Amino acid sequence: MDGLSMFVMLIAGAVGTGLLIYGIRQKEPAPLAFGVAISIVPFMMPGWLAAVVSVGLIVLFMAIRKRL
Repeated sequence: MDGLSMFVMLIAGAVGTGLLIYGIRQKEPAPLAFGVAISIVPFMMPGWLAAVVSVGLIVLFMAIRKRL
């Protein structure tokens, strides 16, 4: 495991955990689902791909959130 993979796991895990906790406390399914997805993605993919997919999921969540 290289440094980039560990950094992506750390940042994506923190953002995903924050969304997960927010979704649980507010009882909203979208932040809950995105929190789980963002937390799991870095463990399934290599460094750069995980970073791109994680950022994509965060941007998708923000776009969905603005429309609601």
